[in-house]
Amino acid sequence: MKTTTYRITFDKIGRNHNVGSIAVASAEDDAVADRIARQVFDVARGYLISSDVNVTVELGEVPGTGGQGYISAGFQTVGTFTVTPTLTTDDEPDATG
Repeated sequence: MKTTTYRITFDKIGRNHNVGSIAVASAEDDAVADRIARQVFDVARGYLISSDVNVTVELGEVPGTGGQGYISAGFQTVGTFTVTPTLTTDDEPDATG
């Protein structure tokens, strides 16, 4: 099974433009967008007062490709981020033993 690590780079969350990036690792058979959304949600809650926070992640159709995402609170977009694959590893054992 292949595992891809994605770098999530925030353009902003709320009024804060100095949000550090995070890394999210996910197997290709996982719901990658959901795993990224959960991690982004956890970060966003630390910067926002609203309890009505939603995260949308849009990835490319091919596994292991990047994309973009949006953070909304209420009816407003309060954050944006990019998703960039940084490393893909093959976790299957070597056939030679």
